[in-house]
Amino acid sequence: QLTTGIVHQLGVRLIIDLNLITNSPATAVAWAQAAVTRLPQKSIIGFEIGNEPDIYSQSSWKRVTAGDLIAGRALPAALTLNSYLSDFRLYASTLRAVDSHLPLIGPALAEPRRHWPWVRALLAAHIPGLSMVSVHRYPYSGCVRRRSASFPTIARILSPHASTVLAADLAPMIAATHRAGLPFRLTELNSVTCGGRPRVSDTFATALWAPDTLFALLRARADGVNLHVRANTINAPFAFTPRGLFARPLLYGLIMFSRALADGSALLPAHLGATPSLNLHTWV
Repeated sequence: QLTTGIVHQLGVRLIIDLNLITNSPATAVAWAQAAVTRLPQKSIIGFEIGNEPDIYSQSSWKRVTAGDLIAGRALPAALTLNSYLSDFRLYASTLRAVDSHLPLIGPALAEPRRHWPWVRALLAAHIPGLSMVSVHRYPYSGCVRRRSASFPTIARILSPHASTVLAADLAPMIAATHRAGLPFRLTELNSVTCGGRPRVSDTFATALWAPDTLFALLRARADGVNLHVRANTINAPFAFTPRGLFARPLLYGLIMFSRALADGSALLPAHLGATPSLNLHTWV
């Protein structure tokens, strides 16, 4: 009821994730039926089957759930490309038996560059109901040691690796998805995962990173992006405090990008004459 009220009041659209680890299509059907029945019409973009199945770890889920079971079901030992396709088919057929028009999304990969075959196989399977391909991308991680190449710093957040290279890596996958007649969406994006890193994720480097990355993804023809936000994490663009909404620098970068997308706007070719070491990008 609370969610329904928020959706009505704000006019937001939702992607609803269906838990794959429990391997319970019947529960997914009940959840989908409740969402379709109670939420405003056209507020649901689709139902995403699974969440980062390509990096599933039974030991990690045991730590999260404090045991071997979720809702009485054993945690799978592993998730592979073939087992994901099998599960996706099972969820899709079960859901479509209830409503043949339910839009389905997948595979929500954590590492799309390394696990390109997952998307290729899902597209080749021609599973009825698949309406969108989704992946997640974070150029850096707040969970790694300082010596790691994935450790976030301001210099790294401002580097091409975090923006234009990230988008270029996804361009072949986006093109393949479009050739299959489907849209491509990043259902999670942020500069640093694992909640972010203090003095990096909350600095004005993110105000520059956000529009640069979003323009690069627009040039790569991504159809949509969802910024990943959790309550009380440093990588969120804002926080709720006893004094009200506290805006972090990332929010200003997102507002800048949003205001650039005026009605009828189009991204134009542009050339910047500057040495590569300056890390300057221009968008028109």
